Amino acid sequence: MVEGVSDAFGVRGRRVIAQLVQQLPPQTRFVTEGLLEQVGVLDRGIREVEERRGEVLEVDEDLRRLMTLLGVGFILAAVIWTEVGDVSRFPGPEQLAAYAGVVPRVHESGGRRRYGPLRTDANRYLKWAFVEAANVCCAGAPRCPPSSGP
Repeated sequence: MVEGVSDAFGVRGRRVIAQLVQQLPPQTRFVTEGLLEQVGVLDRGIREVEERRGEVLEVDEDLRRLMTLLGVGFILAAVIWTEVGDVSRFPGPEQLAAYAGVVPRVHESGGRRRYGPLRTDANRYLKWAFVEAANVCCAGAPRCPPSSGP
């Protein structure tokens, strides 16, 4: 990464890319400029979808509260909100975690306990949302600062 540029496709990053592209051989520059143009088209499309999302789902206090969770933006908050529904239907956090499929299978025999993979018989959309939020945090996104400990 270039020093002083945290987002390669941000304003400063695009300026650096534009300068570097000019140093490429003609055919490579032509292809690279075409690919960068496609990135721009996709960015515009994403912005349009994000602008219209308010028409589909109104951002209320519940969604805002969910979006304060580490790694959770509007889309993941909307998925969590629609899939969980009324959280009071779960007796406790353990039951919600089991419903979401984010707890491992437990195999016990002869006094030994072994943990297996995550459960598959769960709400797959909710599980996806929580796994995506965890991936964002693991990737070191600025929105997910490292924990200062317990």
